[in-house]
Amino acid sequence: MDREPLQQIHRAISQTGIVCPSKNLLRRLPLNLSPYLLAVALALPLTGIAQSRFEVSADGHQVLDRQTNLVWKRCAEGQGWNGSACVGSASKLTFDEALVATANSSGWRLPAIKELFSIARTDETGLVPEANRPSENTGLVFWASTPRAATPQFTAWGVDLGWATTLPDLRTATNHVRMVRFAPSLTNSAKSPNDRGVSFKTIAGPDGQPYARTECVLDAVTGLTWEGKPSDGSFRDKANRYTNFDNQDKTQVMVSNVPSRPSPDQLTAATNALTYVKAVNAAKLCGYSDWRLPSMAELHDLVNFGNAAPPMLDSAWFPNTPTPFFYWTSEAHPANPTSARVLNLALGAARATSRATPGYVRLVR
Repeated sequence: MDREPLQQIHRAISQTGIVCPSKNLLRRLPLNLSPYLLAVALALPLTGIAQSRFEVSADGHQVLDRQTNLVWKRCAEGQGWNGSACVGSASKLTFDEALVATANSSGWRLPAIKELFSIARTDETGLVPEANRPSENTGLVFWASTPRAATPQFTAWGVDLGWATTLPDLRTATNHVRMVRFAPSLTNSAKSPNDRGVSFKTIAGPDGQPYARTECVLDAVTGLTWEGKPSDGSFRDKANRYTNFDNQDKTQVMVSNVPSRPSPDQLTAATNALTYVKAVNAAKLCGYSDWRLPSMAELHDLVNFGNAAPPMLDSAWFPNTPTPFFYWTSEAHPANPTSARVLNLALGAARATSRATPGYVRLVR
């Protein structure tokens, strides 16, 4: 199925509030399906499924995430579900203790970093705010099963599910544990975030020749097209950094220690990300004019946690990737509107920082 119709179908279904089939699933549909059969094929994965992303088990102790085909324990280890809340004291374990605990749990395991991050809501504090979600533990770090590749004998990754941040921690530190497993009845559904991998491809231009990787790259798994970065001194040069003011009607900047709205000059400055997005769209990079800042989930999906040295993404497909600083996302920090979510591609760590601090930009569409 062609990429543009695929994206249109995916967007149309998503806008209904119904859990959308993965783009991989849509891509496997036969090209010669009639409109009626296509509608039936799209409806099959959704039959009998509520619009909620999460579904609680009959006993209330487990939660199925329909987007990732993962089943989560509703409460952290050490806690139990009493019918209305998680009760008891959540256990705190070292990384190696957590691995041992999950190894003895009959199919349950410690989630990989991308799996664990998938249940963090990055545009608000805490987990996805649905009634059927795994129970929230605000401000608490949970272990992932992913050691930090640079120092695997000393550090491993964790996710703060209260603030939707990722961070490496010493293996001897004690953090919380939330176990996960695959849903056995949904083995043909979307792969987990840790398992779906990446598959990058070049994009053909009007003359049939591929655009350079310093212009744009297609992620064939997600269907997203990513901006490449040249090293030529142009307005898209890899070294350029930007502030991230995007709305004159919102409090986004501190003036004399008072949260204030950005000025027109701050919004339209050549060194502001909003101005950069408009310039790239005006130039129709790779023939497109709908480039934008990525969400945290989209940018985080590019991270290769197996890289022992920065940058934490595929340098062959994304050359000219500077790493001393962070990359902007489109998401505000919910507790501090003068900050926005960023991803440090030197570490792979997700956090937030002041919108006035210059950072790198990699656009997506």
